[in-house]
Amino acid sequence: MPSDILASIENDLIQFGDRVVGDILNHGKEAESQPPVLTHHDVWGNRVDRIATGAAWEELRKISAVEGLVSIPFERKQGEFSRLYQMVKLYLFCPSSGIYSCPLAMTDGAALLIQLFGSESDKEKYYSRLTSRDPDRFWTSGQWMTERTGGSDVGQSETIAVPSGDAKNPREFKLKGYKYFTSAITSEMSVTLARVVEDPNDKNARESLRKQGTRTLSCFLIETRKEDGELNEMSVVRLKQKLGTKALPTAELELNGSKAIMMGPPSRGIPVISTVLNITRFHNGISSVGVVRRGLALARDWASRRTVFGELLADKPLHLSTLADLEIELRGNLQLLVEIAVLLGKSECQVASERENSLLRVLTPMLKLFAGKFSVKSTSEIVESFGGNGYMEDSGIPVLLRDTQVTAIWEGTTNVLSLDVWRALKGETFKHFMEELKSKVDNAKSKPQLSESARLVEKAGEELIQLFGKLIKSGKQLLEGTARLWAFAMTRTYIAALLLDHAAWSGSEDDAEVARRWITDVPLVEKQRILSSESTGKITRNLALDVDPKTNKARGAGNVGEDGKPRAKY
Repeated sequence: MPSDILASIENDLIQFGDRVVGDILNHGKEAESQPPVLTHHDVWGNRVDRIATGAAWEELRKISAVEGLVSIPFERKQGEFSRLYQMVKLYLFCPSSGIYSCPLAMTDGAALLIQLFGSESDKEKYYSRLTSRDPDRFWTSGQWMTERTGGSDVGQSETIAVPSGDAKNPREFKLKGYKYFTSAITSEMSVTLARVVEDPNDKNARESLRKQGTRTLSCFLIETRKEDGELNEMSVVRLKQKLGTKALPTAELELNGSKAIMMGPPSRGIPVISTVLNITRFHNGISSVGVVRRGLALARDWASRRTVFGELLADKPLHLSTLADLEIELRGNLQLLVEIAVLLGKSECQVASERENSLLRVLTPMLKLFAGKFSVKSTSEIVESFGGNGYMEDSGIPVLLRDTQVTAIWEGTTNVLSLDVWRALKGETFKHFMEELKSKVDNAKSKPQLSESARLVEKAGEELIQLFGKLIKSGKQLLEGTARLWAFAMTRTYIAALLLDHAAWSGSEDDAEVARRWITDVPLVEKQRILSSESTGKITRNLALDVDPKTNKARGAGNVGEDGKPRAKY
């Protein structure tokens, strides 16, 4: 970031840093201790479906508006570095916010969607509110995609959209369906998917459209409530009982003719809503990395206070080694997060090159899948570093682990994102990826303290090229079966190049050692494991499903209990 831009935002970041360990942290704790409550009926027996979230949740909404946590990248006062500025504030905010960062992620995505596909009236009514710094005008948005038929497989969606019949408003529809997982349900609006049908009673037509999968889905914007304050022809079935993110109101909804407007062209719902998904995956990465930074800061402080066997933990070589390993993993993931923030800022300001836009498309799912897994593993290690107290709820440590578990699931599991990485590699993307990798490695090769590390990354890059040539010609068994290994190989190798590039820039001995350990401690590319997957496919199936060699059937699968309901046989 140029020094003049950094100087213009530095005071704001310092002040905000004070807030995230002050009033924001207190609001986050209060919201966590007061989870949302659903009341189905009022005292007179009327169906009201009222969700109470508490004062702290509302305060976090107001703070988010005033601090510009959504508006900064749309104001673009820092030009192409506006996204980086936003990322830094959210990086600080997420671990303190009681997961208010979740509605902000979806609000950010919805604002961009409206900016790209909305009419002028949409921008005046919705976009201006989603990007407002005025707490009295600021709205948040949800994202309702998951249904009982599946989460990531949205092609199985059963929600239908029936034209309202208003000739003056051809974009207006009435939505009917069941949304199984709707986060931030108290938001004023949401974006969702549905299939347009002329006759909702024609089951054959509906089934024919459903069989066509994602090709018949359209994107819609839906307000949660009508002008009179009543719910928009929908009912809240129940609130979800989740492992973590307790403060976040998440529900199952039934849409009973909810008024909505179509966004973008009909039957192009997936490309349109992908605008939201790319932003929320970026936010997911921010949360993943941010929570580890917070946990590691707490662990370091604890190490400076806790005496074990006559010495502080901070003086114990083994404990120092554990904390150093966590720091190295954190720095690698943070480098990738910053890289994407810079690329996203350039892309939105239309100053990105073709190569940079290609990189953004593939690095975004790579960040989401890699940082999500890193966050869960590292946060578990952080909990352990506190010993028994780390397992106690009133220490404030377990909430970090409970909340970060969702980052490996939300917006696509690791396996789903691994397949998305392959989809992102179409066209010239892999070529651009390798060109950028080579550029960063070449920059480090001339530095004596980095030359050997650079040589190892160069070798890993050559292995990626060899594997890519083989995998794209292989069948589904090998391509899909190794997708996770491939995505992790790409990500670890690219992060290695980023760490080398940073160490070459800083000249720091510590940075050079971070790069060296990242490159040598764990294999960048598990080449032999990937190649051997082709010949061990049957064994993999046997191990995965515990196949009985006598019957060739999976043991314990597909059983039913005495009540006729599915159950596993243990």
